[in-house]
Amino acid sequence: MKSRARTNSLLCALALGTTASQPAGCDVLVDTEEQAAVPDDGGVAPAAGNAITFSSTIKPVLDDYCGRCHNASTQSGGVDLSSQRALIDTGVVVPGDADRSRIVRVLQAGAMPPPGQPRPPQEAVSWLRGWIADGALNN
Repeated sequence: MKSRARTNSLLCALALGTTASQPAGCDVLVDTEEQAAVPDDGGVAPAAGNAITFSSTIKPVLDDYCGRCHNASTQSGGVDLSSQRALIDTGVVVPGDADRSRIVRVLQAGAMPPPGQPRPPQEAVSWLRGWIADGALNN
């Protein structure tokens, strides 16, 4: 059985580097055991020797694990993860520097996704780090 829950706005605001006055929480569906269903897919692992691309690897991960709250229309906490341009324009990604990119810091700290929501596998976070380190190209 699933019920609606509201994420902690202050925790989200701190994790995303926004102000507490900005709406950082969003309604999410969680089951009664506080475990959310894992999305059906989470990006496609690049074949050996193939580059990690935004369209085939990174965007599906972001859509599956972050897109419900951080999309072009919702932008929870002022964060839009719906496109490569939005990631850069909102300051969530610093092309060429994964360590300075808020999205990496937030994921590695466990501050996002919110409690009760599935977390992207470490492999997907590694893909994200690599894509950012390679310049966060729109490919």
